[in-house]
This record gives sequence, C-alpha cells and structure tokens, in this order.
Amino acid sequence: TQSLRLELNGTGVRVGTLDPGLAETEFSLVRFKGDETKSDKVYEGLDPLVAEDIAEAMIWMATRPPRRPHRQSPLQRRPHRPRPDSAHHRPQGTRHAG
Repeated sequence: TQSLRLELNGTGVRVGTLDPGLAETEFSLVRFKGDETKSDKVYEGLDPLVAEDIAEAMIWMATRPPRRPHRQSPLQRRPHRPRPDSAHHRPQGTRHAG
C-alpha cells in the first residue's frame, strides 16, 4: 500500500486499506461444497462482519474529503478463535516440539 501511495502521489488518487478480518461470506459454503452444516460451524459462537459492514466501510473511505486523509479502514481486525488444526492451536498444557 505504501509503495502504491508513493507512486500515485500528486495524482489525486487516494490509497487506503480495508482489512476486516473474519467476515461471513459464501466462501465457507463453497469450501465445503454446499454443506450448510459445516459452513455454519465456521462462524458458530462468533459475531463476524457481513458484506454490508464491509461495503459501508468502503463507502465511508471513498467519501472522505481530500483534506481528511485516511490510511486504514474504519474497521479493525476482529480476533477470532484459532482452528483446531492450526499450527497456532495447541491443547492447553502442551508445548511446541521444536
């Protein structure tokens, strides 16, 4: 983003990032080949962002006056639980071997 911002400096084109983190989309449904039960489990117990939240943030970013620069989105990445098969998830009381 920084490189693009520098390359476009003086052109009037503004560059920013939108990094929403976990967002509920059709990705999980496609990933699990239409299995809604598996897809729903991805978001179980969480309050993920939805497409409308992200669209609203994009509109907010695009409609800021030039005198009010922004470098990051109004959305903050939201913490989400690690997947049980993730390298970052270890059962409590175990240590990383290595």
